[in-house]
Amino acid sequence: MAATIRLVDGLVLFLFILIVVKSGADQEILKLQKPRLITCKFDKIYQLGDSLSDTGNCFRERLCGSNSFCSRPPYGMNFFHKPTGRCSNGMLIIDFIVLESGLPLLNPYKLQSANFRHGANFAVAGATALPNEILANKKIVNSALTNSSLSVQLEWMSSHFHTTCSPDCPEKLNKSLFLVGEIGGNEFIYGLSQGKTMDESRRMVPQVVQTIIHGVKRVIGFGATRIVVPGNFPIGCHPIFLTKFMSNNSTAYDEYRCLKDLNNFAIYYNHHLQQAIDELKREYPNITLIYGDYYNAYLWLLQNAGTIGFDKNSLQKACCGTGGDYNFDIHKKCGAPGVQVCADPNTYISWDGVHLTQKAYSCLLFHFRTFSSVNPLSFPVNPARRISLLLSTCGREGNVRLGSSIHASILKDPQFVFPENQFNTHEALVVWNSLPTMYARCGFVNNGDFKMGFGYFKLMMGTGIFKFDHASLTIILSACDRLDFIMVNKMMHVLVILSGLEREISVSNALITSYFRCGWANSGRQVFDEMVVRNVISWTAVISGLAKNEFCEESLDLLVKMQSAFVEPNYLTYLSALLACSGMKALKEARQIHGIVWKLGFQSDLCIESALMDVYSKCGSVQDAWQMFESAEVLDTIAMTVMLVGFAQNGYEEEALQIFVKMVKAGVDIDPDVVSAILGVFGSDTSLGVDRSALQANPGAGCSCDLVECSATSLSVKKRRHGLS
Repeated sequence: MAATIRLVDGLVLFLFILIVVKSGADQEILKLQKPRLITCKFDKIYQLGDSLSDTGNCFRERLCGSNSFCSRPPYGMNFFHKPTGRCSNGMLIIDFIVLESGLPLLNPYKLQSANFRHGANFAVAGATALPNEILANKKIVNSALTNSSLSVQLEWMSSHFHTTCSPDCPEKLNKSLFLVGEIGGNEFIYGLSQGKTMDESRRMVPQVVQTIIHGVKRVIGFGATRIVVPGNFPIGCHPIFLTKFMSNNSTAYDEYRCLKDLNNFAIYYNHHLQQAIDELKREYPNITLIYGDYYNAYLWLLQNAGTIGFDKNSLQKACCGTGGDYNFDIHKKCGAPGVQVCADPNTYISWDGVHLTQKAYSCLLFHFRTFSSVNPLSFPVNPARRISLLLSTCGREGNVRLGSSIHASILKDPQFVFPENQFNTHEALVVWNSLPTMYARCGFVNNGDFKMGFGYFKLMMGTGIFKFDHASLTIILSACDRLDFIMVNKMMHVLVILSGLEREISVSNALITSYFRCGWANSGRQVFDEMVVRNVISWTAVISGLAKNEFCEESLDLLVKMQSAFVEPNYLTYLSALLACSGMKALKEARQIHGIVWKLGFQSDLCIESALMDVYSKCGSVQDAWQMFESAEVLDTIAMTVMLVGFAQNGYEEEALQIFVKMVKAGVDIDPDVVSAILGVFGSDTSLGVDRSALQANPGAGCSCDLVECSATSLSVKKRRHGLS
């Protein structure tokens, strides 16, 4: 049996070598490798981490980008043929995971104009798990000059999901893969390089691990159900440490010529991380949580180096570097003038002394898929999760008949979902939370009636078998978006207080949003004022709610208070503030916000651009609006409509009509209400030489998004394609 297994492994390895090593060009990897992970059916992939997975975020940070050698040639030389911010000669392991899942490469989050339909990469080269302030207290300096620690990346992710999937993130993310790391290694690299002892580094391990686990919990809170948390490499094999801690004592090295003490430290760290992940699995039995064993995968590379095609004499040497036994000089790194690249990067494991080559990363993924005892990319779905997903689909499509049938089946035979009638387990709660959501949504689809959803929630409460949590309350509150639901909203508020969940930030945020949607701005503001802890979503919900309820001056005042409270606004916050500026025609404040979003790189966002055009037009500064329109790389229907209406309302009828006609000729969908409004502005004036009856023809199905809630997935139209520039 063992011989058979070895034979099969050998055949698989041989085929892998034919695919990856003998292709003759790294660019051919994509063409020759089939997407083997496509059976996992990931529709999106999200990455948090550091330089092992950064695909261009550090590249776009001012200090990090200017300080990083990864933004210079020869990085990217063997696949992209130019630097992309990836710290390798080509693709990273996340790139191979994405491609083998049948998805396009992930765009970095900092590339604001990018398409994030299939996920996003939040990783930043040089990032740490611990914030820089905590490291500073330990007298450790982040030499990569980035503040984008794990907590910052999680805030980016939160803002991203708040924009793209809220309040349906659990449903929309159920087929997504999340990778939390590798992150947490840079703390020790910086510390050891700056003189910290091994004992001091070990004392940091529990804090780093708990920070990562807290991050995983936040990801679960977003709706993630399939998560990989990678550990650390055997850092004693990296040229950077082999050079710094070189020893004349042969006993300091293991059989691979790696430093034992450093590898033992990596084992110590990985052990603590694995233990914490195991505890988290018990806390979240419905979440598939996998430890990514980078350590043993790297050792596998060393053990099979000759067979795979690596040069056995260069296993601890950097391909791109100079000087010493390991071809690495901390003062003259890869990318510096005069530093040479090896003849064939495919024969090296280490690219620059810290990061791996494209070939090594592809081999690591191969190891995970082929030899791991548990495939980290194979995710079973338990019955409760399947039922929950099915109920969510029923709700989305308004299929109350099928949803009711599933509900009846659960009541008739709970064993097929809940073993041993464990109705109060977390598993049961997943299904119970899906039922009121399904009924509520079906009610909206069928007749606009909320009674089914809320009525069932009350029924479940009365049975005594339903144990609600913050998610249950948030689901109901998210459905209260009209004035006639205000009593439901108040009842839920009382239930929040009685259940002691008023300190749950997500519940308070849902209360704030629902009150403002119902038009009860004072109640929404009161909930906010009584919150002990607030996050960026809390502040943004109030600023947005006040603006939408025409308390524009108060909305802008709150933005100032938010900044004074040292809470960093996100782009949705500024979008809401621009809506307030538009409402009160505050040109000065709009210009100030414009300057801020420009510095933060948000200006290229489609919704921000449209909001700026709108506020400038309403303030009578049509020239500023037109400059925004002209400078936009991509125009969506909303931006074109805003500019059209702005021209018309400010007396530029001819310019408005020119845009309108070109939109019609280009086949752009236009809201029929906009057509009527434009015709109302033009009146009966026929001096423009346009047939009114031709304009009244319905040019498209329309776009009903408002400026604050508009989606970047709106129909995009290149200006040059339609002759608008």
